[in-house]
Amino acid sequence: MDGKGGIFDMRTYLKQGIAWGCTNFVLQWLLNYVLTLVIPASLAGKSAPENFFDSGPGLISVIFFVLIFAPLYETLIAQLLPVEILRKCKLPPLMIGFVSAAIFGGGHYLNGNLQHGISTFFAGAVFACLYLRTRSQGVKSSYVVTALAHFANNATALLLMGLFGAGI
Repeated sequence: MDGKGGIFDMRTYLKQGIAWGCTNFVLQWLLNYVLTLVIPASLAGKSAPENFFDSGPGLISVIFFVLIFAPLYETLIAQLLPVEILRKCKLPPLMIGFVSAAIFGGGHYLNGNLQHGISTFFAGAVFACLYLRTRSQGVKSSYVVTALAHFANNATALLLMGLFGAGI
């Protein structure tokens, strides 16, 4: 069943998704700051967002990719599929969360750099925890709230990048 009394309660999931996504952004930003102090510049390279923006997409493409496609696709690939498959294998939640986070961080590392891979590993762990936390409400609820959290995380990043530049 989804939501209260079997009814999918979108408002609740919208609030949870936005709260978790914005909190996740702040944690990821702090971790990125620490990582810039620890990881040598020779290993840094460009992050996935920098690589994406360097390819010269238009504003509509950026909005579609960052706010719609990425949250829906990445939540499917890094949370829904691994969590549901590993739940069927009866793995403990901690292991499921680790695998989900590794898939999420690994994908961002391959499209970015070491720092981006590490920080998105932890972001993926937060998304995996959220997915698992809401899983008792059903797959649809878990997917929607996690995708909304991912959307809120990306929207916050995009907004701040627009206001303060890519170096935030």
